[in-house]
Amino acid sequence: MGSGNSYKKLFSTTMILAIGSFSSKVLVFLLVPFYTRVLSQSEYGTANLITQACNLLMPLVSAGIANAVIRFALQKGSNKKGIFSMGLVTVLCGGGVLLLLSPILSLLEFVQGYTFLVFLYVLMSALHTVCAQFVQGLKYTKLFALDGVLRTLMTIGFNILLLVVFDLGIAGYVLATILSDFLSTLFLWFMASLGRYFSLSHIDRDTRRTMLRYSVPLIPTMICVWIVSMSDQYMIEYILNDLYSAAANLPNQVTHIMGVVGDACKQELSLPGTYAVGSAAVAIYVISNKVPHILSIVAGIFGDAWQISIVSEDPQKQRRFFSNVFATYQCVALVGSSGLIMTAKIMVTLLAAPSYYSAWRYIPVLVLGITCSCLATFLGSIYMVERQSVHTLTTTLLGAFLNIGLNLLTIPRMGVMGAALSTCLSYLLMFLVRGIHTRKYIPVSWRLHKFLPSCVLVVLQAALMLWEVPLWPLWQILCFLLITLLNIKELFRSLFRLF
Repeated sequence: MGSGNSYKKLFSTTMILAIGSFSSKVLVFLLVPFYTRVLSQSEYGTANLITQACNLLMPLVSAGIANAVIRFALQKGSNKKGIFSMGLVTVLCGGGVLLLLSPILSLLEFVQGYTFLVFLYVLMSALHTVCAQFVQGLKYTKLFALDGVLRTLMTIGFNILLLVVFDLGIAGYVLATILSDFLSTLFLWFMASLGRYFSLSHIDRDTRRTMLRYSVPLIPTMICVWIVSMSDQYMIEYILNDLYSAAANLPNQVTHIMGVVGDACKQELSLPGTYAVGSAAVAIYVISNKVPHILSIVAGIFGDAWQISIVSEDPQKQRRFFSNVFATYQCVALVGSSGLIMTAKIMVTLLAAPSYYSAWRYIPVLVLGITCSCLATFLGSIYMVERQSVHTLTTTLLGAFLNIGLNLLTIPRMGVMGAALSTCLSYLLMFLVRGIHTRKYIPVSWRLHKFLPSCVLVVLQAALMLWEVPLWPLWQILCFLLITLLNIKELFRSLFRLF
């Protein structure tokens, strides 16, 4: 059985990282009302397309090396100078290649005019990620948390300066993150004295081979994760634009095509008689994703602490430790998802301008998907412990293929709802496959007598919300209370373990 110290260590690490992550993720998340008021729907949609394109380039440019940096830096007796140096050299070499190939990026319509900003965004983000991951690998969790707070304050300040004072629009939105990452990297470099860990002579053959063998399979994995979570935005942009253009250019087919597009897109905007297509539809979808993102933020905070704890845990105690922590994790995920579905309309009203209100329609489906994603990510930590990054790739690949296929089928027929449904089913497949396959390594106890009824109730709650059945607020509260009652014993048991 995992010792009390294991749980206390996990709890304290989670709390410290939560301070930094709350600042860097939650407070920036709360900037959504600001963005939706200073940027038009088209500008906000395009800005998100640019930043998500940068997120796709990140693993390619960095060769996914940040994952290897934290994994091996956490290992006792590791060559920390070689690990950090290898991380920086890999990113700088990748940045040089990206700069040479940057003219190709300008072929993308939404990137035109912002190519150099894309290069700076990717480079600064990759450098900051390597430094931040290495700081975590050194177990300087308080410094990591402080960096999160300062980075958030800088992001907020730069956003106000560049979007309100200088009115730079999309360029200001992207540049705010670039400047924040740059200054945050300098802060970590000097506060953690990272210069003493940089030495090219320490990049020996074994370090290079071990890190690349671990990180390279994660490149397609991260691309697949991006496909499942972000490709929807690009497919909405182009598929709905094409259908709408076809309706405009072929009058004899207007009735048929607009019947398809109209049913899916009508009422997306609050303005009567308009349709959300292209960047406007993307903006609606982005806002609908913000609410489920709260759950992934909480899961991400815990995940950072979890990977630090589980790598250090005695292998003989891992199975029981995994099962106990997973029992609590799934309870929090299910109760949290129930709460988000229940408050979907309220959250959209608080987060965005009135023209985005229709985004609530997609939140229940996206919350179900994010819940599956959180559970799948937790199970994926088993692959990390066992150094089986290839299995992380194959399971994520399945979800990516399903997502693309379903998007092609559903977006033309269902619009934005088709993208939400595709994402949900893709994450569900990843979760089910990992749930079965990871038992080969660590057979985690599922507590199915609580897990399955809770899942059924969350799905029922989502359906009741979507259909807006009579007295739907009452049914939402009832479902939430039932799910909480089913899981409250496990939550109290977890608190008992801690205290």
